Amino acid sequence: KGYPLLFQTGDTWQDQPLPDYKDPHNLFDELSATYSHRFSDHTSAFLYFGYPGKPALGPPVFMHRPSAMSNPDAPIGHDWMDGTHITFGVATAGISISDWKLEGSTFNGSPPENLYGFGKLKINSYSGRLSYNPSNELAFQISSGYITNPDGDSVDVIRSTASAIYTQNYGDGSWWATTFSWGENHAVNLERKEAFLIESQYTIPNYTFFYRTEYVQKSDVDLALSDNRTRSEE
Repeated sequence: KGYPLLFQTGDTWQDQPLPDYKDPHNLFDELSATYSHRFSDHTSAFLYFGYPGKPALGPPVFMHRPSAMSNPDAPIGHDWMDGTHITFGVATAGISISDWKLEGSTFNGSPPENLYGFGKLKINSYSGRLSYNPSNELAFQISSGYITNPDGDSVDVIRSTASAIYTQNYGDGSWWATTFSWGENHAVNLERKEAFLIESQYTIPNYTFFYRTEYVQKSDVDLALSDNRTRSEE
């Protein structure tokens, strides 16, 4: 059912919430195809299909970010930012103009519990993302999407994210990468919950230093906590 990770939420096992655990990733993380067409030196368009694949929502997933390359644990705000990186059925269309990229996706927002096979191919969610890369060192994105039943509790979520990533290569195997990210889950007709993340990694030959701090709003229901205190009546 995964590995222990305090305050992690959002996964299920045998149709039950799995607090304080992070489930392992699917055996097949991505099987996809992309077609791109270049119109000029600064303009191109593309189509992307995945089963499974990743929609245009959130920053790069944590294990693909240089700032988290050596950190063995998932962020506890993973499902507030980049939790849709494996979806069984996704189609994305996008256009790039100079340093800007605009993408739109339709996808399956309901992940399966069976991690060794393929989930049902269905389209029930959608998202959009705007990215800006002014240099080789900087990457910005804002995105939002409507996700159908992402946690297996029949609650749909509107997820919004924003992030900035800075990576500097010093040569000779030395580099530094830092990510700032914000995410919000708005359970439809229910509450809004926010998450903030700062993570950084500094690497020199033979040594790596990494750091992460997070602020995530989670309810006692999310964390499977209960109030067992007894109260006396006056």
